[in-house]
Amino acid sequence: MVILYRSHDQARRAKPYCEIGKLHEQLDSAEEKGDAKEFEALVAELDSLEQQMGSDYIRVTDGLGEVEPNSAEGQKFSAVFEPLRKQCREGRIKT
Repeated sequence: MVILYRSHDQARRAKPYCEIGKLHEQLDSAEEKGDAKEFEALVAELDSLEQQMGSDYIRVTDGLGEVEPNSAEGQKFSAVFEPLRKQCREGRIKT
């Protein structure tokens, strides 16, 4: 997770991170519509973007389902990703 704190690394990871956020919205939409083909295509794209983020990202996000978001540990994880989320919200990253 230390990797996510480095500014040069954040710049490299910000675009795929922002794209992952958009893909999650598209996945929800495909699931609501019951479009299995679109859903599977989006999952494949998501997997590719997660690989670009690196093994630290994958390890952290794989374990997030076991962490209560409002717990101290959940808040710690949230803080790790906040610099990337901020870049997405501010529109600094073109996806």
